Amino acid sequence: RDVTGVQTCALPISVVPAPLVRPPLYDCGTLVPVDGVLTGAQVRVFQNGFLIGFAWADGPSVTVRVGPSLVLGRNITARQRVGGVDSLLSAPVTVTNIAMLPAPVILPPIRLGDVSVQVGGVVPGAFVEVFDRGSLAGTADTVETTVTVAINHSLDGNSRIEARQTLCGHTSGTSDPVSNPQPDPGQPGGHIPSTPADTPGTGFDV
Repeated sequence: RDVTGVQTCALPISVVPAPLVRPPLYDCGTLVPVDGVLTGAQVRVFQNGFLIGFAWADGPSVTVRVGPSLVLGRNITARQRVGGVDSLLSAPVTVTNIAMLPAPVILPPIRLGDVSVQVGGVVPGAFVEVFDRGSLAGTADTVETTVTVAINHSLDGNSRIEARQTLCGHTSGTSDPVSNPQPDPGQPGGHIPSTPADTPGTGFDV
C-alpha cells in the first residue's frame, strides 16, 4: 500500500536486455568489463559456456573478476539477472593474444603539488607504472580503462610524467611525456606569476 492506503504493486520485469562484453579480452586476463547492465543486476560471465565469475552492478557498467583466467581462442559471454529474470546471453567476444599492448595516456590536467596522476587508455587488469624524469614514482593495479596512480612526491615545475602498462608478461611502450605542470587556478595563489617585462613600471626618471 502507498501512503494513501491504496494497494499498489511493482510491475514485474518481463524483458531484461542482454549485456555487452567489452573487447578486447586478452589471454591470461582476469577481469572482464561488461556494459549495458541495469543497476542492481547480477552479472555473470561465462567462458565457453562455463561460469567463471559474477558481480553486482552499481551502474551501467561493471568489471567482473574471473577465475580461471581467460584462455586464448575461447568465447566470453555475459548474462544479467534482474528480479529473478535472466537476460539472453551477450554476443561472444573471443579471447585474443597480445600482439602489442598499447601505450597508456597521461590525462590532463597535471598541477603543481599534485601527488597523483590520472592515466587513461589502460587495459583492465594491467599493472601501471608512472615515471617522473625517468624514475619510478608510483604504481597501480587497474580494474577500469582509467586509473589514478598515487606518486611518491609532489609534482614540481621540472616534472616530466610518463607511464606504461604490463599485462600477462607483455609491457607497452611508454606514453608521450607530459611536462610543465601549472598552478591550480582554484587554489589561493594559483596563478602564473608575471615576468618583470609584463609588470608595468612604477618608477620615474630623475
